[in-house]
This record gives sequence, structure tokens and C-alpha cells, in this order.
Amino acid sequence: MGKKQSKDLLEDGIYKTEEADVYDVRVWRRIKGKQLQRRRTVRGIMTARKVRQQLRDDLMKEELKKLNGDILFRDALEQYLNYLEGRVANELITRTTFENRRNYLNRYCDVLLNDHITEINRGKIEKIVRGEYHPEVKELAVATQKDILKAIRGAFEYHLMEYGRIKINPATGIYFKNDGRKKYPSVMTIDEAEKLLAYVKEKNEYWFQVYLIAIQTGLRSGELYALRWQDISLETNQITVRKSYEFKTGNLKSPKNGEERMVPINSTIKVLLGEMKLKSTGEFVFERKSRWAKGLQANILKRFQREVGVKQTKFHSLRAFFITHLLRSGESAVKVQEIVAHSDYRTTAFYVAMAGTELQNATEGIADIGRSLVYNADDLEKQRRKKLLDKKIG
Repeated sequence: MGKKQSKDLLEDGIYKTEEADVYDVRVWRRIKGKQLQRRRTVRGIMTARKVRQQLRDDLMKEELKKLNGDILFRDALEQYLNYLEGRVANELITRTTFENRRNYLNRYCDVLLNDHITEINRGKIEKIVRGEYHPEVKELAVATQKDILKAIRGAFEYHLMEYGRIKINPATGIYFKNDGRKKYPSVMTIDEAEKLLAYVKEKNEYWFQVYLIAIQTGLRSGELYALRWQDISLETNQITVRKSYEFKTGNLKSPKNGEERMVPINSTIKVLLGEMKLKSTGEFVFERKSRWAKGLQANILKRFQREVGVKQTKFHSLRAFFITHLLRSGESAVKVQEIVAHSDYRTTAFYVAMAGTELQNATEGIADIGRSLVYNADDLEKQRRKKLLDKKIG
């Protein structure tokens, strides 16, 4: 479509032309003292607005190339992997995490290597994680596909935050269809927990104390690491959860939902905390351990679990253990929600469902009420069989 003479400014960057429903779209951007312009003529106001944004994006990419040193993705990837190597050396991530990300990026991002980082869009990344370039990706578990996307997102996030080479991360806004109902976390049985605690007590008293208190209080990892002696009252048998440790920044912050909460101390934990307090010389309940401060507590737990031969879980599953066994012991869901500070009852309901097999007979204690007014089980079964027989006969 040829350019039409502009007539009137309709809105920013969009002009009416002499031809009905045809618009002249123009955008400008000054880059290093030079003003650049992009212009297109299109039909339809909605199309004009869409094209206006596209032209603005083109100029923004041009600016990024000139100001921040646009580079090929192959070079951007090399820089990012070097950065991850440094995190491994500083024990901020594990060697396994690094190797997994490197393998995903090298294997599945080959189609990006010769593209400039500012030119890569969400559509191309989505094709990678959907398996359009490498069909075997379609056969991978959804969790693995999400890990591939996470690795790609991390590479772009690094160049966004560290160098400002891009304005937005093109690996965001990509979602996967729910592959079924929300899966319950892997949680140890009581026997497995007892076995783990006995083993760790012999191997490492520090981590034994951490695991036992986590199992008996439901505190999150960051809340445990931030716990001070001033937060604990052995007289009133309660812990006041005031702070949580943020592993990414190393700072103390408010608990997850932003509010303090009270957690009751049972007799077992009271004895343990009393012993620990006698030996403690600092303000924090737990000695500052660098591997925990770096967020590697899950790796340590899994190592102990592997050594003792029980189910390997995330550290957060110690909290899930507390919640589900509290429910199974007969505590009300409302009370549990208060103790663990779930802001949404649906979260607590998830754990109620998880503990469901243990709660199936929870209402049997009131079964006698009105029993004489309903059919007994034998009568009900006889009626059911008669109904089936009558239906079969005809």
C-alpha cells in the first residue's frame, strides 16, 4: 500500500489520510543525538495502534544496540555460563544445577545462537519449549519443559539486570497447561522421620535440632534461620515468628504473609530448646551456617535421607509433615491455618485433602446421632440388591 498524504493528527503517532480508514503511522526516537523515524501506512485504526507499538519496539531495540552493546546470543550465553560458574565456585548454586542449565541451554537453544539478543522474541522461545525445533522436547515431562524455560529465562534475566541489553525478558509470559491435579509434595512417614532423626542425631547434632524443631513447629526454613531467643518464651510455651531470612539478599524481612504469628511449643521442643539455650552464646537460636545461609539446606537434608535410606524430600516438606500430621491428630483445619499462617484457606484445604486418608473416619464419633431414624447398612444393601434385580428383570 503506497503512502497517503497525512491530513490530521488523530492520536500520538497516528495520522488520518485522505483515504477513508487509512492511517499514516510515524514514530521517532533520538539516539545519540540523531533522530530516527519509522513509518508505515495501514488500514484500520486497531491495526494502526498495533503497528505503532511495533515501530516503537523496533526503535527501542535500535537504541539498545547503540547504547548497550547488542551481542549475539552465542556470546550472551557464554557470558551467562561464566557467571553461573562463579556462583558454583561461591557455593551459591550446586554443580548439578549448573550442569543441568548448561545442558538445556546448549542443547535446545542452538536456533538462537546467531540471533542478536535484542531480536529474540517470546514466540521463538515458546517454539523451543514446545518442541517445534527439537521434537523430543514434547516427550519430556512438563516439569522438565518448565526447567528448560527456567534456564532460558535466567540467561535473559542476567543480561537484562546486569547490562540492560534488553528492556523486557522475552522468556516471560509463557505458560504450560495444567498436567492434572496439583500434586502433593513428597512427605516422610512417621517411621521415616523417626529413622532420619535418630541417624542425624548421631551424625550432626546441629541439623538434628533443625529438623526436629521444623517437624514439630512447621516453621519455614527462613523463619528458622531468623529465629532469635527473644522470640521464644519457655514460660508461656510459644514462639513468636517475627522475621524470616531472605536467602537471595541475606537480609531479614517480615514473615511470608507480612504478619507476626504465635506457634505453640510442645513438651518435646520445650526440653530441646531449654538445653540449646543453656549452651547458646548468641542472639540467634541456630548458629550461622554458610551453606544454610546460601540456601543449600535442601541438599543437606537429601544427603542425610539418602544415607539413611528414606524418602528424599524438599526442606519445605518438613513443614508439610507438621501440617498433615497435625490434621491427622485431630486438630481442626481452622486452628492449623492459624498456626502455620496460611493467608488463604484453600492452601490449608489442600493439606486437608492430602491428609484425607487419615481423616476418613473423623466423624464416626457422632455417628450414633439419629442412627435409629435411618436404615442400617444391612437394610440399605438389601434394598440396593432388590432394585438392581428389579431393573434386570425388567
